[in-house]
Amino acid sequence: MADNKYTHDEEFMTWEDSFEADATAPEWKPLPAGTYPFVIEDVERSFVPEKKTDGNPRMYAGCPEAVVTFRVTGKNEAGEEVEVELKDKFTLHRNFKWKISQLFISVGLVKQGEQLRMNWPALITRGGQCEVSIREYKGRDGNMKQSNQIDRYCDPSATAPAWKRGF
Repeated sequence: MADNKYTHDEEFMTWEDSFEADATAPEWKPLPAGTYPFVIEDVERSFVPEKKTDGNPRMYAGCPEAVVTFRVTGKNEAGEEVEVELKDKFTLHRNFKWKISQLFISVGLVKQGEQLRMNWPALITRGGQCEVSIREYKGRDGNMKQSNQIDRYCDPSATAPAWKRGF
């Protein structure tokens, strides 16, 4: 599981490097549902696509969205420490200001009730806590698969021990 993490010492040094061919994909298991720490690795600017994969039109099509990459750390079912890369999309529309607010509050860039100016580059390298669940879906091969998804970004003042909150 630890091989989900990218390290530079695993890069091929030239276009002509050689290695033993092995087309077996590593087995990947999602983290169990729970609350985990995260670090934001990247923020990409994008737009909501016009159509879904099934060809139906998308609500908010053409609206700007931020695609945020998170490095989530936790323990797998065997108790081993693992890191998982998760991406989440933030549609820049007033109907989603609750989700954008959760993200910026969770990393300490704003507090509940304060004016929020979306400074997306300031998110990179920031950390917080999030609630992760397991999502089941039908893969392209027709088999049922699982992945993790982030359900909620935690307010650090609500998740800190009482002595850290000033009680």
